[in-house]
Amino acid sequence: MKEVNSKNEKYLNESWEQVGKLWLNFLSLECFLRKCIARRKGIPDSEIRKIVKFKFGDIIPLNDFYNCDTLSNVIEKINSLFRDDHIAIDKDYYIRIRNALAHGFTITPNIYPIRLTNLEKYDESNVWVSFSEDITTDYINKINQTIFSEIQRLIGLTANQFNI
Repeated sequence: MKEVNSKNEKYLNESWEQVGKLWLNFLSLECFLRKCIARRKGIPDSEIRKIVKFKFGDIIPLNDFYNCDTLSNVIEKINSLFRDDHIAIDKDYYIRIRNALAHGFTITPNIYPIRLTNLEKYDESNVWVSFSEDITTDYINKINQTIFSEIQRLIGLTANQFNI
């Protein structure tokens, strides 16, 4: 393994910062998709904004924004609700990357690049590699741009329908 020097350390810090931004973008995407679902189902912004006042341990009623749907379920709902608007978010693409961020592991064999890998159960004696990518700035920027594009398309469709 290469010795960590100031150049490598700088790269590692920048890489982890980019991974953090990507994770935050996934959280923002899911929140925005939930808001689109809720608003399409008639839940007012005032109800959605109550989330900032919730505290640990609060019990709140389920609705189309506050629920335990997975990101996969949320994307399926968006695709269904916005089908007539020609929205078709690639669920597998987002879930594969998000699951790798949440459940995978990183390897830095040569400091650069960081490799993100995720394994899933295949059968009783095997796993399959469900994600394995070098996490470069270009790769993260590509994913972030895709997320922003999805949000922009939905903003364009929904801006006139409700306040987003």
